[in-house]
Amino acid sequence: MSFKKKILAVAAVGALTVATAVPAMALENEFHGMYRFKFNMSNAYDASSGPFTVKDNPKTKEYLEQRARLMYIAKASDDLRLVTHFELDYSKFGDGSYDIKRGQGAAIGADEINLETKDIYLDFNLPTAVPVNFKVGMQPWIDSYGGLVVNADMAGVLASAKYAGFSNSLGFFRFDDKGAIAGKNSRDFLALDTKYSLNKDVRIGASYYLLNDDLDVATSTLTGKDPARVANSSIVHMLGLNGQAKVGIATIDGGFLYQFGNLEAPVNGHLSAFGGYVGSKVAVGPGTLNVVAAYTTGDSNPSTGNSNAFQSVGNTNSGSFSENTFYGANMHLLMRSKYEINSSRNLIYSSNNNNQGMTVGSLGYDMKFTDKLYGNANVGFGAISKTNSTNATADSKYLGTEINAEVGYKLYDNLNASVYGAYVALGDYFKNVGTTTSSTGVAPGKRPNDLFLTTVMLNYVF
Repeated sequence: MSFKKKILAVAAVGALTVATAVPAMALENEFHGMYRFKFNMSNAYDASSGPFTVKDNPKTKEYLEQRARLMYIAKASDDLRLVTHFELDYSKFGDGSYDIKRGQGAAIGADEINLETKDIYLDFNLPTAVPVNFKVGMQPWIDSYGGLVVNADMAGVLASAKYAGFSNSLGFFRFDDKGAIAGKNSRDFLALDTKYSLNKDVRIGASYYLLNDDLDVATSTLTGKDPARVANSSIVHMLGLNGQAKVGIATIDGGFLYQFGNLEAPVNGHLSAFGGYVGSKVAVGPGTLNVVAAYTTGDSNPSTGNSNAFQSVGNTNSGSFSENTFYGANMHLLMRSKYEINSSRNLIYSSNNNNQGMTVGSLGYDMKFTDKLYGNANVGFGAISKTNSTNATADSKYLGTEINAEVGYKLYDNLNASVYGAYVALGDYFKNVGTTTSSTGVAPGKRPNDLFLTTVMLNYVF
């Protein structure tokens, strides 16, 4: 290359650099994220996720896992930004290397392609008299009922606005689109929420949700075999009321949701179900007392005719099918914990709970011992609402009682180290009422061994 051409090439590169740098300089680049490491020892957890199959003498497992989340936000102004969120998981140290698998790569040599896209959405405000915010793309969303219906990342369009004490939102989300013709065989969700603040201490709300499953395929043919999905197609309407109030030293919130609709072939019946929750946080002494209760209806024969089984959202693409999580109970083994990352084995894995429904209650206390030392303890119980073929010979609806406790220390402002443990005394739901040893190894008249979990955790947020 001649000297003149080199000069022109350098000039072109320089001009391109300046041109591309101008809009970038106008952006605010935000980086956030988290890293969580856990050592688990349990006879229930096994470095995987899903409902726990109770056996007579489950073996104790111990493993190490981690998760990192990285968020980049390209902020053009207070009214326009692009949000991206990525995830890198190791289900257990030593799981694999030199491969292409999500949730793996922690074996010697590493070099695993395992970057997961969690969220990508555009967040912007319309410059109208009443500003309307839009979120367009794959985004996190939770219902107004503690996650009893859905608490997940989902692709869609969400519009929201605040005015005169009201907070309104309208969203459309597409969960699945599996047909040969795009949009013909899809599973769609419509969400309309409105909330009104009566004053600074009291807020009331109402909701209408619509779950339209037009996949027209049997659950048995799907990867995610969600037991809640018993019809090849269905339409579920949901009407709800919710509220929150601060009364003296207590903050109370709750909600009630009624579901109705049609379950098509092979069920060919109508749906009538409901669920709800109530919770209270009360300042008591140096800490906070937490009381929570939740309930969803079940059905004795959900696969035929009319059903009373509460419909929660599941995933058709993964064996870990639940896409709803009720964290309010602060349990670890009865229900999924807010701390879980890759692995979680729970007695109640979804609010539908194999069409049995659920009855859950918990009592807990959180406190700070010093500026850096903190702890909490909780006791809770769980039961099914209706017996069905999931365990037709159950001696009781009672699943068990959990006690758990955590002690943590703030090493830095954004780095915590903690240890927690949980123990579940199994109820007579798991008792063998037969005359022979069960397929899970339980002798006649006996219950399986109780469950336990011990975890050491590091949690870094930035």
